[in-house]
Amino acid sequence: MKGLSALIAITLLAAAAACSGAPASQDTRGTAPEDGAGGEQERAPEAARADCEPLGSFTAVEAIMANERSSHAAISLSDGTVLVVGGRGKGGARWPRLFPHTEIFDPAAGAWTESGDMAQEREFFTLIELGDGRILAAGGTDIQLEPPKGTEVRDPETGQWSAAGKMTTGRERGGAVLLGDGRVLYTGGKNKNLREQATTEVFDPATGEWTEAAPMNQARSIHTATLLSDGRVLVAGGGKPEGPYLATAEVYDPAADEWTQVGSMRLPRILHTATLLYDGRVLVVGGKGEPVPDVDSQLRRTAEIWDPATGEWSPAGSMADGRAEHTATPLGDGRVLVIGSLGNKATAEIYDPGTDAWYAAGAMEETRYRHSATVLSDGTVLVVGGQSTDSVTINSELFARSGAAFDAACASGETGADSPLVGVEPAEPVAEEKPTPTPVGGSRTSGRDASKFAFATEVIDAEDGAEVTVAPLGTLVRLDIGERMASPAQGDGMTVTFLAVEEDTRCPEGSACETPGRATIRVHVAWFGQDVGELSLTLEDGQVDPTIGTPGGAYFVALASLDPLPTPETAGSLDLPYKAAIAVFQK
Repeated sequence: MKGLSALIAITLLAAAAACSGAPASQDTRGTAPEDGAGGEQERAPEAARADCEPLGSFTAVEAIMANERSSHAAISLSDGTVLVVGGRGKGGARWPRLFPHTEIFDPAAGAWTESGDMAQEREFFTLIELGDGRILAAGGTDIQLEPPKGTEVRDPETGQWSAAGKMTTGRERGGAVLLGDGRVLYTGGKNKNLREQATTEVFDPATGEWTEAAPMNQARSIHTATLLSDGRVLVAGGGKPEGPYLATAEVYDPAADEWTQVGSMRLPRILHTATLLYDGRVLVVGGKGEPVPDVDSQLRRTAEIWDPATGEWSPAGSMADGRAEHTATPLGDGRVLVIGSLGNKATAEIYDPGTDAWYAAGAMEETRYRHSATVLSDGTVLVVGGQSTDSVTINSELFARSGAAFDAACASGETGADSPLVGVEPAEPVAEEKPTPTPVGGSRTSGRDASKFAFATEVIDAEDGAEVTVAPLGTLVRLDIGERMASPAQGDGMTVTFLAVEEDTRCPEGSACETPGRATIRVHVAWFGQDVGELSLTLEDGQVDPTIGTPGGAYFVALASLDPLPTPETAGSLDLPYKAAIAVFQK
């Protein structure tokens, strides 16, 4: 059998909450973990609800982009417009497409204009404005699901892209920052062999070349990198999509080209955000990690702050919603707006470092994750694209904060007759609605480079009578109808149930047939216990490559074989002792 090395991204269909409940300063200052890298925390009572919530609102932008986008990048330009670059679109039924197209949003006109294309399509990459106004695009993943070494820069005068130097290695989901001396530091990420890297490198705009820098103390991907007020760089968390996750952190000194380990976060995290606060501290929000009893689900609700003066981490309360693959955007008043999440959340919350409290910030028009959020010159925030409940969205919206008087009254609790809040209706929570699973079709691997796919050598049979058979990613499991497998672990990944054989017109064993037939099975897919829906997978008679089903993003479900073949006596009957060989892969 030809192999499969399946690497993808996931869309999770989960409940969407339209408004968060408590504003919160929810104190999670419990017993610190002994090893500094995780552990239980005591959960404080929910804070009282403020009459003045929410602290802002979202409105849809009427104009739509030319391309739906997720996993793209966006950056504000000096003229007040916003440049949106690359990303992943809906594409066809088989492979969602990546593209190099760019667009510009003009907030004054409320309009989108297409701009020049990059030479390289990419997602999960970084855009950084250089000191001379050019925009550097580097890292990420290309259409072959590999991290390209090539980088390019955009000329602000012409809007055209041109090639810059090649990186020393490709980097998917690394972290990059603009250093104080105008160079760009790129850290970690996965290489083309899908291994997390400790290596780092620096881009010099003067020469257009990349050179190796000192390696980190620990290999990382899906981590954060934050430029500190003193010119150093804080790197925190990271790990593999399926774990283990890291709580460790370290700091880079560009003057000495040295990395120094600092205190670990209270919890391990990937897919989190790290935001520099006005006072020089760093706020880390959400992310994905192993659940912590009574406090955190797989999606972190908690936040924490790193203080460069002490090198230590401290709790920063809890959000109303667990979040990962969200955005955290610093606002002009020192607060931080946190929007969306894996799991298709429309909610938004604001962290106020002055009060160490979280407040609801209204609900978006659409659920989103893998979107972008960019502050405009008037203080509003442009939210663009992302994965939504149904698919990749082409829409964008604007967030506007409530007025200063409104905010002051909310913070002080002034809700009497003389309050500026008189006449303002408080937000009412909206009940969660679980989306109806949408069936999605399977797709063949024909035309794909088979060398990029590889099964684990082990093939196992589902355990008789077991509720679920757990298998490592990439391992084939033979399932009877009604049996279920989970990978990489029960409750911590994808669950697939073999429901039925819908048709089997394959040529009977020992017979000669003029036309090839096919067999189609139906499976049910769930992710972290949340329904994704039902998936049909089809094998053509004589097919060598497995069928790959994409339930909407980070996981592939692969059907490698269906036994037995019909015989002349059983042809046309679906009442056979079928066994389907199924595996799960994750990017």
